[in-house]
Amino acid sequence: MRKFQDTLKEFVERLRKAGVFSPEKEAYAIFAHVLGRKASETESSWDVILDARTLKKATDIFERREKREPLARILGAQTFFGVEIKTSPDVYRPCLDAEQLVEQALFLSSQKGFEKPHILDLGTGTGCLLIALLHALPHATGIGVDIDERILEVARKNAEINGVQDRAIFVKSDWGKSLNEKFDLIVCNPPAVATANIPFLSPELRDYDPIASLDGGEDGLNFYRYIAKDFDRLAVPGGFGIFRVYSKKREAKIFQSAGIPVEIILTYYHEPYCIVATNIMNFRRWLYKFRAALGLSRFLNVFDCHGVI
Repeated sequence: MRKFQDTLKEFVERLRKAGVFSPEKEAYAIFAHVLGRKASETESSWDVILDARTLKKATDIFERREKREPLARILGAQTFFGVEIKTSPDVYRPCLDAEQLVEQALFLSSQKGFEKPHILDLGTGTGCLLIALLHALPHATGIGVDIDERILEVARKNAEINGVQDRAIFVKSDWGKSLNEKFDLIVCNPPAVATANIPFLSPELRDYDPIASLDGGEDGLNFYRYIAKDFDRLAVPGGFGIFRVYSKKREAKIFQSAGIPVEIILTYYHEPYCIVATNIMNFRRWLYKFRAALGLSRFLNVFDCHGVI
């Protein structure tokens, strides 16, 4: 038997030496799991005595985390924007940074007055984006697509766990190529790592996530080229797309060259987070196409919006 306080300090230091980001936060999450408590409750558990069984269970998890196996994979589940998402070795695990895509989608849905938005989640993976949106928007419906039926089964199970299976359909498709309908909102957290950079990713990504969920092609921009070509076909007039981006200009130029107005959303740290594309068939859009055709794309504006983190 051992005091929780002493064990916590030891394991925090071990995670720190292993290079784990936020070792203290992860240590509390592990102990919350083994003690069956909320993380906030665990933070005040200094006087708890760990019995041999509980200590063994915690030690086993910490040893796996020291090898940089993601905690969501060790525990088999992760909370994402208030919903419980089960994971699988074959599927890209929920990325907590992607919760900001959900926040932005909810904000824009409210702004545009979508009462019953029809949502498309490209490369749905565990289904976390679509499921979180359907959970927050009780009148919304959606389709999640992925290229592997095994992945879709994980997404379907997650939809059932969170009670949105009646409003979610999961379809096997190479992006949206098999779909023949339009959507109010299109979301995606795409593979966007240049192929040559994959060996240099953190062990959590490189060693435990499927390469297909990371590899964005030679320059990491394959998805953006696809969606810029297919966006008008998939989005209703006035519909919008929200996609994770990693630069202020590269992804925007692809959309602008296709005549699609875009807005780059920045974090409070002025780092690019996502791009919002709008399907507006008006003079402004034709002006984009006209300028791009004349080779004047360098004069196209990218509108920065701050305040989303």
